Amino acid sequence: MNVQKLNVTAVGTFTAVSPLAVAVMDADTNEDGAVLLPRVGGKKGQVYYPATGFLGTLRRALRNEIRDAVITATGNEKPWDVETFFLLTVGGLGFDPGNDVRLDMADRRRLNPLESLFGSVRMRAHLGAGNLYMTSEIKDDLPIQGGVRTNDFARDPEELAYLNDEDVERLRHRLQYSSEKTETNTNVKSGKGKMSALKKKLEKAVADGNEAQEKEILAIMDEELKHLEIAKAGQAELKKQGLNAIQMPWKGYEYFPVGTQFSHRFSVFSMTPTELGFLLAAFRRFAALPRLGGHWHHDCGWVSAEWTLRTQDGNLGKITVSFDDGFKVTGEALESALKIFDDMVKDGFSTCDFIDRESEGLEGGDTRKKRMTKQA
Repeated sequence: MNVQKLNVTAVGTFTAVSPLAVAVMDADTNEDGAVLLPRVGGKKGQVYYPATGFLGTLRRALRNEIRDAVITATGNEKPWDVETFFLLTVGGLGFDPGNDVRLDMADRRRLNPLESLFGSVRMRAHLGAGNLYMTSEIKDDLPIQGGVRTNDFARDPEELAYLNDEDVERLRHRLQYSSEKTETNTNVKSGKGKMSALKKKLEKAVADGNEAQEKEILAIMDEELKHLEIAKAGQAELKKQGLNAIQMPWKGYEYFPVGTQFSHRFSVFSMTPTELGFLLAAFRRFAALPRLGGHWHHDCGWVSAEWTLRTQDGNLGKITVSFDDGFKVTGEALESALKIFDDMVKDGFSTCDFIDRESEGLEGGDTRKKRMTKQA
């Protein structure tokens, strides 16, 4: 059966309704240690919100929408094993090439539209999305959210009256540890700074051929190195205790301020009307909690967004997402596609199979294969 395939591009905008922050692996930091937002080409490059964060949020929204529907249809509140969870969430744990279960790729895509849209370790994604690039003009540097964790007993010693003698002693020991840790860290930092400065002086003395000064600097370096090693040993010993200081600065993070606007683009190729319906269902679920990024404890991450979807033949319609107005879709083609998804929900996804039957599994390929054979 020939099914209509769509190549769709979507262009739109995001708006930060609250501060928007994100942490990426090996993120750059400023001179004070605050985590910086990602940039193209390093600290001076164009700042952006990564596409991976948007795609991950959208994929999980669709996973949750499907899972809720499956639970309603089956009455089974734990419908999937952990391998299936990872297949639908991140694309799988890994493919076991020795597994005998095989399906034509077109059948795979038909049975699992989520996997077809977002991809997996065994299947190329039909959906692709770009980074969110800031279009708002920010005259100054982007803001940093920092702070400090305080010791309330230092701020208000009268609070000690609510502790028994044993707890007061334990607190005293912890405060002594904090004091020693601060002093030791300061000594290590100071020692490293001194050694760095002495190395520069030594290089100059060598370049100038000043043997007397070179000898003097080496003697000083030897003494400073001894002090530094002692400080490092103390630092390592304190680290073994696995404790953190009660009162400590929080280096913080950079964020996009409220009102920041972004341009955004995504595209889908070879998409069936069913996949379009699943994609729209993902946006609808996302609209129920339209948040991206991290630091939700500071109420970060709220966004609103809109996209216009089009093919080469013209516009398909428009999607809007916000907490205040929820999810809205316009355009006959989009409305029809979303109805396909809703009808499949009513039918209990009888034409779908979301179960991961081929990954190597947490326990390894052979054990996983035997367990799936028994379940079949």
